[in-house]
Amino acid sequence: MNDTAATRAREGRIATAAAALASRAHEGPTALLSMTDEQLLVLSGRDPNSALVTPWVDAHAQSEQDHDLLLRSTARAMLAGGQVSTESTLAALEERDPMGEPSDLLPVPVVAGVLGRRGYSQLRVTATDLDASERGALQQFADSDGTVMLEQISANGIHHFTMCTREAAIELASPWIFGQLPTPGEGSPLPVSEDSDTPEVVTGRYEQLRTDSPLADILQDAERRIAFLAEDRRARTTQVMWVITAGTEHIAVQPADETLDPEALEEVSLEALRVSRAGITAQLSDFLTVA
Repeated sequence: MNDTAATRAREGRIATAAAALASRAHEGPTALLSMTDEQLLVLSGRDPNSALVTPWVDAHAQSEQDHDLLLRSTARAMLAGGQVSTESTLAALEERDPMGEPSDLLPVPVVAGVLGRRGYSQLRVTATDLDASERGALQQFADSDGTVMLEQISANGIHHFTMCTREAAIELASPWIFGQLPTPGEGSPLPVSEDSDTPEVVTGRYEQLRTDSPLADILQDAERRIAFLAEDRRARTTQVMWVITAGTEHIAVQPADETLDPEALEEVSLEALRVSRAGITAQLSDFLTVA
């Protein structure tokens, strides 16, 4: 079998494994497995489209030589631990001829499913803390069947994968995003003033909003600033949103002009408004809904 056919067969195996994970989401949030930065890099390669968040490797693999040695060692450990098998081993188990290189490493089904969800899910939402990298990050991968794979990434490079519904994904992510459980009254919109039920959109650069705007008090007391990058990989569209929290007060911020950089909060013109926690979770639900 030629390399193209072998690649198609491998991709088909991964896509099938990814689809099989959907049933686990409807059983309630289901933990799949945990992997390290290094393991995901071994499995995904250096494809920039994979959008891997690898804090531990970024901090410890200082040179190209360090990086390559780390991944070679990790690949050996994964083979010994049964997370991957060689193509020749799988071919023998399945009583077929090897496809492609007999020494190629192929993931076992649940690992293949995780790779498939990461690689093929239409919607990907990445959340990072602009001020506290030690909190790690979150990634969510959503499909048209309403299921979401949640990837919780610790600062030491451990990735925890969970299959769940869209609603459960938001609920599981909320403590990381908001830093607290909801309090009474947060389920309804918060008006900007007593005579207006419509939140006022305030525009300007971040420092201007922080020092001279109706939102200045909240921005100055901000306890966390979370950046969201929402990508529709089929439509090739991208949205950026920041959520700034001070106590039970929340501000949603988006760039006034299109930008694809979720780190650019302090560098671009912004549109900001005071919203409820329910309003923010509604926007997150939109990010995870396939049109």
